[in-house]
Amino acid sequence: MPRPQWISVYDNLKELVVNQRRLVTAYGLHATLLALPKYPGTHFNQSLTMQRGVSLLGHVTAQRGCGDAFVSAQFCECQGSHADLDEHSALVQPFAFFVVEYLNGRNEANFPGQCIK
Repeated sequence: MPRPQWISVYDNLKELVVNQRRLVTAYGLHATLLALPKYPGTHFNQSLTMQRGVSLLGHVTAQRGCGDAFVSAQFCECQGSHADLDEHSALVQPFAFFVVEYLNGRNEANFPGQCIK
């Protein structure tokens, strides 16, 4: 993503560019919105931290995990707590047929008459 020109004017907003690739939550967005009215005045705290949120105007560590961000395990993609589904389950079969039909339709639309069925 190209870097916005206004970032260059406000040097300490460079953290926004870095933090776009870090784990953030609605709590962090809330902390950021609370910090914005104080920016760039003397009462601005770049690393404003609330009970659960960290301002995105400050440093968000690359090692931040779901526990640090108060994301419960059931919604955390990085903890690997995924369960394998039985391939014959009532959920898997209809979804698999849908995906195959969708992909076949896209292939046929892009490569008419070239698909083997």
